[in-house]
Amino acid sequence: MKWNFDIGSQNLNETGENTFSTMLEEATKDFEGNGVTNGQVSMFTREVISNSADQKIISSSEPAKIYIDVISIDGSVKKEFKKLIDWSTLSKHIIAAKKNKETKTQKRLDAQFREFDDDSKSSILVRVSDFNTNGLTGGETGSDEDTSNNFHLFCRSVFKSQTTSTRQGSYGLGKGVLYHCSGISTVLMSSLIKDGSDSKIRVFGRSELPSHSCKDGSSYNQTDRWAGPGFFGEEIEENNTKRVISSFNESPSMLKKLFLERDKDMGTGTSAISVGYDLKHGSVESLIADFKCEIRRWFWPGLSSDNPGIEVIIRKIKNFEEPREEIVNVDEKYDPFVKCLLNEGNSIDLTYDGNIVSKEKEWTIPRKIQTDNNGKKIVVEDEFQGIGLVKVHRSRFENEFLKNKIAFVRNNLCVVCYEDIKVFGNNDAFFYGVFKGGEARGKSQLDIQFSNFLRDAEPPLHNHWKHVGKIETNYDISTVTSFLRGITNDIKEEASLIVDSSSESNKNDYSHLARLFKFGGNTGPGEGKKSLSFKYYDQSDLIDEKYFKIKLKIKNLKDDNKNWLAKVVFKIDKQRGLSEYNFTLKNLKIIDVEGDLVYQKIENNQAFLNIDKSIPELNLDLEVHLPIIIKESLRKRLTYTVNVVPER
Repeated sequence: MKWNFDIGSQNLNETGENTFSTMLEEATKDFEGNGVTNGQVSMFTREVISNSADQKIISSSEPAKIYIDVISIDGSVKKEFKKLIDWSTLSKHIIAAKKNKETKTQKRLDAQFREFDDDSKSSILVRVSDFNTNGLTGGETGSDEDTSNNFHLFCRSVFKSQTTSTRQGSYGLGKGVLYHCSGISTVLMSSLIKDGSDSKIRVFGRSELPSHSCKDGSSYNQTDRWAGPGFFGEEIEENNTKRVISSFNESPSMLKKLFLERDKDMGTGTSAISVGYDLKHGSVESLIADFKCEIRRWFWPGLSSDNPGIEVIIRKIKNFEEPREEIVNVDEKYDPFVKCLLNEGNSIDLTYDGNIVSKEKEWTIPRKIQTDNNGKKIVVEDEFQGIGLVKVHRSRFENEFLKNKIAFVRNNLCVVCYEDIKVFGNNDAFFYGVFKGGEARGKSQLDIQFSNFLRDAEPPLHNHWKHVGKIETNYDISTVTSFLRGITNDIKEEASLIVDSSSESNKNDYSHLARLFKFGGNTGPGEGKKSLSFKYYDQSDLIDEKYFKIKLKIKNLKDDNKNWLAKVVFKIDKQRGLSEYNFTLKNLKIIDVEGDLVYQKIENNQAFLNIDKSIPELNLDLEVHLPIIIKESLRKRLTYTVNVVPER
């Protein structure tokens, strides 16, 4: 097998970084914090496991089995490995590519090349192997005639992804972490695929270097200018030029020496090696510990479900010694999240440890469009209601970095991100939330549509739902940024509302008093042995399509001969998440109380009341306004929450 590099452009354009480097270098910083000290490992873990999970054989009830192997090579083993990867050719290109040392890629190449070139020094290969997966099927070119183009997408293309609904990512960037984390920007691949009743192993390699100039000694060189990328495989000649294609002819002995062997009894799948993995001044032991930590951090949904989609094993290997392996299971740090995800959220409130409260949120997702050749927009999917479930679990377990956070999950595999739950007051309990959106909530057609929308709202590293690119292009919406931010803010706010009364009640022995009512509802929470209670007992129909009124009764249950304070919170549920769609608590009228015995102030849809100690209970009329811009069909679906809590 030999290396063949792409000839440089006749227009003399150049690149100073490898294709993936700049974007991934910046993204590394986004993963640091909340206990993540090595953003590179966190990003690498998320991307390679997601890539493997995407390829799980759908018809199989078994999980995708994924191995992350940290392999140390030195001495004769390293020398033979370098010989088999045509190091004499590859090294010339790396030396040329790192020459000026002007970019981060070039500086890293310089440092790592010297280490990898020295056989007496240990170098690291990080190999990711998956089984019960599809493997690198399809042709070399990725043409439309291919029924599968896995090989072309993974090995040859850049920033292209599958279009299937089962994929985790949507930009084709995930594979880039293998090159980015390689000190010499080089990845080797092998894949066991089925050919009828037979199995065969396909081998290939790729190097993502900056553009450079050198003579590599190849007899067929027409130029010494190289675009950057190089490909490793079987050399063939076409039209008086030579190129390489993937090889199916490598012996088991050679595959073993390249650490690309595949166990045929374990089924189809792919192995990919990040060559000369950059430890960033760490050790093998710390790298393995970080891998385990980040697998649990991001993939506890996939590892803990009743029918897990993945099984992950970490192995430490020295040359050809027998590996030490460990199955990565969810540890106690993530138990509160796991219970929140898997257990029923049917508690009334979060007064007690172990309680889980859940509440649905709903957004009107705009219609999906395409533009035809004439520039005309064609509707391919009507607007629909995207429904998700906000769940919060109260626990005494303290996860130092992830307490009082909510995990966003759109399938049962990976956490997209963690967001803060705002907790009011002092509390010796902690709260762990999960938002189940898309296929994490269910498998209905609407869930699948919502899952597709959320995935389109993710950036290349799918670590939040605020990326406007694909939403702006594919959906009929003008206020994309505020709409997407509104979804995230709605989820966080709902989680905080669920927790809010719990935080108050833990200190003052009050219970959670929020309840959800449909327009026209006439029931409310009962009265209990608390500092106050409230009763919701009437609501008018919409008046002039502009506002409606609701009636409340609040009772003071404390007998301490002091003035008492209450806060009335009004909030519309299931709105679109845009500021112009917020509803307004406009007026509050005190019934049958004269003079200045009650002081009131309305601010941010909340009414603050200071009630004289002589008044045991209050009857209130609330006037709530809604903007005319809201469609009539949406108004009929809206619900709201009224919550009354004591004020200190």
